[in-house]
Amino acid sequence: MNAESIIKGRMAGLIVSLMLQEAGYSVFRYGYEGIPETLAQIGTLKKKNTLNLLASTPHFVVTDKKREEVFLVGIKFQAEGASGRSIPWGLAELVKFWPYADLLVVRTVAPFFFVLQQKEGCAIKTIPLNEGVLKVSSELIKKYGQLARKFLA
Repeated sequence: MNAESIIKGRMAGLIVSLMLQEAGYSVFRYGYEGIPETLAQIGTLKKKNTLNLLASTPHFVVTDKKREEVFLVGIKFQAEGASGRSIPWGLAELVKFWPYADLLVVRTVAPFFFVLQQKEGCAIKTIPLNEGVLKVSSELIKKYGQLARKFLA
């Protein structure tokens, strides 16, 4: 992974975190943030399955106090013009170890945000952010979509 990809991925996560907080959710960083790479570099991780488990960890735990619900959310940035081929693979890795997690995709073009969901034995669902379990208003989606375009394009 190159430095620009890492920076854009973290920026996408920050944009999502701020948007969800403004929408009334509590957002807690949960992701691995480089632990697997560091452990692999020093030779600590020998089991591929352990490395995959750590690398697929959701980025956020999001809570909705009103509905008393907790969501595990992974973040994936899709650059403009990118094929998106890695996104289903990222979702598959996420739900392999975290079956109740969802993948929130961030883009620099509309739709700026959408959730990919795959529950056991079911096909992948693409859910607009203002229609799924994480409800974000169209106004906030537009506001933070413009930030995604500004900082990630």
